[in-house]
Amino acid sequence: MKAMATVKETYSNGTALIEVLRKSACAGDCGTCHGCLHPEERVRVTAQNPLNAQPGERVEVESATGAVLGWASLLYILPVVLMLAGALVPARDERLSILFSLGGLSAGLLLCLAVTRKSRRIRRLSFVVTAVLPSGDLHS
Repeated sequence: MKAMATVKETYSNGTALIEVLRKSACAGDCGTCHGCLHPEERVRVTAQNPLNAQPGERVEVESATGAVLGWASLLYILPVVLMLAGALVPARDERLSILFSLGGLSAGLLLCLAVTRKSRRIRRLSFVVTAVLPSGDLHS
């Protein structure tokens, strides 16, 4: 996954603090749908800086797409799968099936919550500066 960013600070260990302009999932075209409250958000993260980009420069950064897709599948698919598994558990009546479904959904949501809280401490999604953009390039 590639994104454009601005270098804010550089560090002696070969990393840089970058600011990425993250748009909403609908590509920030809120003039037509008015569906999101915050179409753009500025996110600051640390990235590997093998090209020695300097503060103020616009850069292209890349992150592991597989890691992003893995986290997305965990957060969106696991609760639904556990809910369906709960619904398929043999039960005497419909009320028990509904309770098993809600139990599976709750377990999936709690598991996702626990994993995401722990993952913030263990590891973060890593970014690498892959290109320094010309000063006239205003794409974001």
